[in-house]
Amino acid sequence: MNFFLRIAKLSKKYKTESIFIDASWNLPRKGMFGLTGPSGCGKSTLLRIIAGLDGDFTGSVLVNNYSLKGMDENSRRDYRSSNIGLILQDYPLLNQETSLVNSTLLLECLSNEKKEIKQQKGFNLLNLFSLKGLANKKVKHLSGGQKQRVAGSISLSNSPFLILADEPTASLDENSAKKVFKILKDYSKRCLVIVSSHDLKLLQTSCDSIFKIEERKIKEVISYQNVEDLKTPFNFYLPKRKEKPSMPFLTRLRIAFNDLISKKLRFTLAFSSCFLSLCLAGFSSYVKYGMSKEIQKSLSSFCLPYQLVVNKKQIQEKKLFPCPPNRIEEVYSSYRQEIRSFGYHLNFDFSSLFKDDDSIYLLTKYKTIPLPYYSSRHINEFMWFEEKDFACFPDDIENVNDDEVILGLPFDYMSSLCLELGIERSFPSLGNYLFSNKVNLLLNVENDDIGFDNQELFTIKGVINTSLPCLFNSSSTWNKTIFIDHMQFRPSNEEENENLQYVYQIPYLYLENEERFYSKIKNDSLFNDLSFDPKSNTFLTSTCDSSFCLTSRVYVYKSNHSNAFAGDCLNLIDSFPCGYLPIQTNGFYADTSSIFSGFLPQFYLSSSYEDIKYVSESISSLPIEQAMLPLELSDKVYSGSLLSGLENKIKFSSLPKLLEKGDFPISLNEIVLSNGLFDKL
Repeated sequence: MNFFLRIAKLSKKYKTESIFIDASWNLPRKGMFGLTGPSGCGKSTLLRIIAGLDGDFTGSVLVNNYSLKGMDENSRRDYRSSNIGLILQDYPLLNQETSLVNSTLLLECLSNEKKEIKQQKGFNLLNLFSLKGLANKKVKHLSGGQKQRVAGSISLSNSPFLILADEPTASLDENSAKKVFKILKDYSKRCLVIVSSHDLKLLQTSCDSIFKIEERKIKEVISYQNVEDLKTPFNFYLPKRKEKPSMPFLTRLRIAFNDLISKKLRFTLAFSSCFLSLCLAGFSSYVKYGMSKEIQKSLSSFCLPYQLVVNKKQIQEKKLFPCPPNRIEEVYSSYRQEIRSFGYHLNFDFSSLFKDDDSIYLLTKYKTIPLPYYSSRHINEFMWFEEKDFACFPDDIENVNDDEVILGLPFDYMSSLCLELGIERSFPSLGNYLFSNKVNLLLNVENDDIGFDNQELFTIKGVINTSLPCLFNSSSTWNKTIFIDHMQFRPSNEEENENLQYVYQIPYLYLENEERFYSKIKNDSLFNDLSFDPKSNTFLTSTCDSSFCLTSRVYVYKSNHSNAFAGDCLNLIDSFPCGYLPIQTNGFYADTSSIFSGFLPQFYLSSSYEDIKYVSESISSLPIEQAMLPLELSDKVYSGSLLSGLENKIKFSSLPKLLEKGDFPISLNEIVLSNGLFDKL
């Protein structure tokens, strides 16, 4: 059975007291299940762990193929807001807002739907809990039971896959409690509902099964299978989900303002302080501007006649778009020695797109084994087999076709899989089993709302020891082959597209030699409209850690104007040691209104070519931060910089009308020296 909730070997301590020891619990995708036990046995703790509110535990907790162990706080928050409906004993409501605002607050964070539609859903949810007449009443004026029902409406507003209710009827009378349980029972037709309560009678009349926490384990008491008279819940699907949950700025501003004016004295003091601060800031700016003009006027007398003034050019704001496939192929064809291959990142919202099923199974001749730690996301975020040298079992695999795959497994997952197969728990043993037997990998994805279902079958050729579960293939564009060529999704350059059939794709390169590639392409006029992101921070995968994945991938974008590339490329080149610091970008500064002018890095002059060559080669071997510092030089080499004393600065000026010695320069690599500088050399 493909369980929706899988808990294995769960252990949890509070200070020195153990709450759970090697507890296990498996629940299906749908149904209503009760949780009971004496006070302090761990009911609330268990629900907080499943909800992602408590990550301090050992063992494995998988919810809809999400592994909660090791999730950071941001990942747990996104998982909780998009997938979980919570009804807590002390739900934190906004007391200064109305019941309707509270019931639609989560919708504001998750959905891009129109305000009228979100408010209508809020009214429907309040009506479901018999609160429609109190929609415009502030929460602070409601009773405890009414607040509990408002919390219930919030828990259903994000159309969750899992509802967790911790004593949802603690503040309700008997009739209201029965109605809340009836609502939860109806919703269990479409999702999993877990209810913690001391009211055993209510649990018996509504739950399919009741579990009890005793002896630090989760034990099933009895199964009832109460499935009669179930109604389809209202408006279960949440349309137009945001890719990243976030509360609109105006909503946050309105809530903060209402909270401020509810405390009139505090609001008056805060407003007065802000007004006074703005007045002082304005006065300070006025004084600073006036003094600055006077100082500039005074210092302008320091400027020499004929001095060249250099000002930084204003850079036009540019927009970047994913590089088209034909352009990325042109780059790859032109720089085959510097580029190993190229691929694409497909920006799917997997939890919404394949919300009804997103499962992967291992198929042998005799059994089917669910692999809950894999999903379609792992195909999109696969590892290219040739990106690094991997220790593969068996070790004679040279090529992995599109319908084949290599598993990347941590040791614990490999050990569990070997136990299921009845073989020795080691990577060589599993590799030999895969070589000797035909073992397949089955991907099954479904979305009932749009009538989409698909299956993809792959042959497993080997296994690799990895830090996190992942998949390997020899084709660098394998994910595009599966999702676009096989599943018929369509590539798009628009990041926001309401049509689920279109997927946003961003190309990337696998570079063989970064320094050589950037050095060559920066002077190539055919590609001066391209920009490169070597850090790949925007699309880090969620299925592998950054130390293991994406170490050599460089994302490629196309700019909206052709001259934007040069600056980007030079910024990239600055990350490598430069051979000659005098040609470094942003090297020289001069301004008529400042006494500070000169080269920012050290600038070197000498009458001896051998001496200046020696200095240049010495600096090239230093890290960039050390190369900015002055060096101990011979008497024949003169240096200076912007940070040097006034007597050592090197300045450029326009040519005077007459020269005391020599000829006027006629090419760009010729200069004229002042008498003072010539004498020093």
